[in-house]
Amino acid sequence: MKYSIKQKSEIQAIIVEANGVINTKVAEEMVVAFGVELNNTGFQKCFIDLTNTEIDPDETRVEMYMFINIFRKARINRSVKMAALISAYDDYRDFLEKAAAFDDFKLKHFTNKDEAFNWLCQ
Repeated sequence: MKYSIKQKSEIQAIIVEANGVINTKVAEEMVVAFGVELNNTGFQKCFIDLTNTEIDPDETRVEMYMFINIFRKARINRSVKMAALISAYDDYRDFLEKAAAFDDFKLKHFTNKDEAFNWLCQ
């Protein structure tokens, strides 16, 4: 998986674009990197474009649940809103969203870019 991270100052958000096969190991690097950007800028919003990614078929639900620990490791504040744009809902991403909410992180998946930005900017 490859990714890029940009700042969007007009809405005070970090924008992440990723493509390729995603699993907890490769996603950890990305989350730590955008966590650093969030902490450096003080921004409280992150838009993660995952429309060109697919979840590694060997990924387990336990690994997805444990992935929330990476948010802590990356020092992502629980007040940060994270909107993830995906091409279609699937069980794994739904499970990850629920696991994040259980730990008070604000992560929500969207299939529509406008809806994602509207939620992020509320």
